Parts: sequence; C-alpha cells; structure tokens
Amino acid sequence: MEDLRTALETLNSSTAAILEHLKGDDAHSTKLLDELESAPDHIRKAKTSIFESTTAIQQLIAGPVEYHQQLLIHYQYTACVRWLSRYEVPTIVPEQGSMTYYEVARKASVPESQLRRICRMAITSGLFQEVDEDTLAHSTLSKKLRQGSPFLDAMMFLTEISSRSASKMVEKTERFGFTSSKNETAFNIAFDTDLPFYGYLSQNSALGARFAGTMRFLGAGQEFNLDHLINGYDWAGLGEATIVDVGGSQGHASIALASKFPRLRFIVQDLPDVVERAKKSLLSCPLEPSVASRLTFEAHNFFQPQPHSSRGADVFFARLIFSNYDDKEAVAILNNLVSAMGRTSRLIIMSAVLPDPGTVSLRQEALERATDLGKLQLLNGKERDLRDWKMLFEQADAKLALKSMTKPVGSTLSILEIILEGAS
Repeated sequence: MEDLRTALETLNSSTAAILEHLKGDDAHSTKLLDELESAPDHIRKAKTSIFESTTAIQQLIAGPVEYHQQLLIHYQYTACVRWLSRYEVPTIVPEQGSMTYYEVARKASVPESQLRRICRMAITSGLFQEVDEDTLAHSTLSKKLRQGSPFLDAMMFLTEISSRSASKMVEKTERFGFTSSKNETAFNIAFDTDLPFYGYLSQNSALGARFAGTMRFLGAGQEFNLDHLINGYDWAGLGEATIVDVGGSQGHASIALASKFPRLRFIVQDLPDVVERAKKSLLSCPLEPSVASRLTFEAHNFFQPQPHSSRGADVFFARLIFSNYDDKEAVAILNNLVSAMGRTSRLIIMSAVLPDPGTVSLRQEALERATDLGKLQLLNGKERDLRDWKMLFEQADAKLALKSMTKPVGSTLSILEIILEGAS
C-alpha cells in the first residue's frame, strides 16, 4: 500500500510541476509535445517521473488479465508502426490539413479497410487523429514519422529488425545453446543469414542507412548526449595528454572533447573503411584548424595489438564498444590495451553499467535490460553490471583496477576510470 501511495504522490507532484510550467497554454495544443521536449531540466525530470510513476502504479495494480491486455496492446502497436512506416503513410498524409482514408489508401496502394483499422489502432497510441470518420490527419507525434526523419529510421529499425530478432530468442537457444558466435544469434535465425549483424548491414545499404539514422536519433537524446562525456570526467586535469579513441568511428566523441580541451591530442582508431569515410566527411565539413591539428585518424582493428605509435599513450578511451562483445572477446580487446599501457596510462570506458535489481525505477531498469537483451539478440553481446565489469578486468589482467566510476545526471552511460596497479 505504501508503494502505491508514494507512486501516486510522485505522479501528482510531477503533473503539478508540468501544469504550472504550461500555465496559460492550451493543454490540448499541438505545441504541447514540442514545448515539453525543449523545457528546462526540472520539467524534463518531471516528465520522466510521470512515466516512472505510472509504470510503477500499473505494475502494482495489474493482475493476470491486465498484464495480458498490456502485452496484447503493445505488440499490436509494434505491428501497426511497422505497417504504417513500410507503406509510408506518415509521409502520404499531409503535414498540414487532412486526407480521406480512400485517398491515402490509393496513394499507398493498400486496401482501405486495412488502412482504416490499422490507423484506428495507432490513434490509441498517439499516432494520427481523425477529423471525421472518413478523414485522417497527423497528430503532433505522427508528424515526426515523415520520410527522412531519424525518428522514422529508429521506429523502422525497431519494428523491422529488433522486434523480429527478439521473436527468435527461443529458436536461438534451441539451435545454438550456449554459443557466443557473432553469426549464431536470434538475428541470424530471423533473417536466415550466416552473416553477423554488421556484415549483413554492410551488404544492405538501405538497412545500413536505417541503422545510421537510428544512431542519430538515439544520439540526439539527452541520455547519450556528448555533454555527459565532456562534463563527467576531469579532462582538463590530464594536462598535455594524448588520448587514443579506440573504435572511435568518425571521431564524434574526440572532436567534442578536442573542442573543449585545447591541451588534449587525439588518435581516433577504427577499421580502414570507417577511417576513410571519416576523412572524407571532414573534407566536406572541415573542423576549426585549432581542433583539426590535434586530431589524427589511424586504421586499426582492436582485436590486434596496438600499433607502436599509440603505445604508452596517456589515455586509452573506449565509448560504447564492449557491450557489442561477449566476455571472451571483451577480454581480448582489454589484453591488447593493457599491453600498450604505460606505467601512468589509464583506460577510460564510457558504457552502460546495469543497475542491481530494484535499485532504480522500474521503467529505467526495464529500458536498460531491454538494451541488454537487444545486444544478445543481434550480436551475442551484453551489457554489464559493476560486478561483471570487475570480473572482466580481473580476467584480462590482475593489475587492472577500477579507480573511479561516475554516472552523470541524465546519462544512460557511466564513465569508468581504470589504472594499472603496481605497474613498474
């Protein structure tokens, strides 16, 4: 009873804060969503609190019937979003004004009866609205699903790839058992391919573009904002230092840090094709000379020993790398880094650290564990809790010691600082 009372009180106070912020505005205004997305931090926190409180309340009062109903509703939402996105309905419906179901169906080349039934289900989730029984218009949310938006990419990836792979977890266990091979995943079964996930993407340009859009969508969110990296560690305290950005892709993290800390130099490492794309990208959109002069790209596979040019660097930095790999592969990556570290070198990892069960809100824990399962389904990778991380360091080298761990406020990722204890 006390848990229910607490959740209800939190819901009331958070709702009051948002209503106070919106005072004088029409609560049903189509600008409401945009207003909340650009609101001050305390209002965004209140919005998050509402989601967390309602999740807790529903869990506390739901019985078997309600639990079944929730799953029924949400898997149909997934099916609707996939169908609507595939047939480009959000793009066909005009951004302003409306269109009859008949006309939308004609332009999408789909049966009008199916369109009408699917849209009416989607409307209960906040996508679209009816002007009258025969006419469809956008809601504020569905407008953001129009062609070319990262939100559309993310939703199509979720409904076409992620959910399809998730549905094959049982078959993955039945067929592959305890394997951690990159091409023996739920994804491989779902798509009937022997290629690992990233290999499959490389041969499917449309899917690769969709994945890139998904990463842009996630990266634009507060939870993955690079400001957390910039402000979450004492980079200025390193003084004059060289940082090796391991698996740094096109260097977004290093560029953000170099722009803020003029005494730091960066070597961004990734596979040759990634490095070439990064260099071409910088040619078309040059950096400030003061930043570009402190940034170099180096082709390197982190499953191989570090090149001589990077050995003894002040910092080896890895962001969003280890969760793509199982423990055996993660240890192999660490071994190559440890062998390149000098006596005063440090390893800085920015990655998720799973919470202990019940130590964060239900919604937050569910989101983090959903990400963990996504890594399993697509890559046979994993997210790790603090105990997992410590065991990983121990397996790689007994001298590796976790010096500090911080999780910036609002960030999904934590920053782990690791040193070599007793290094000579």
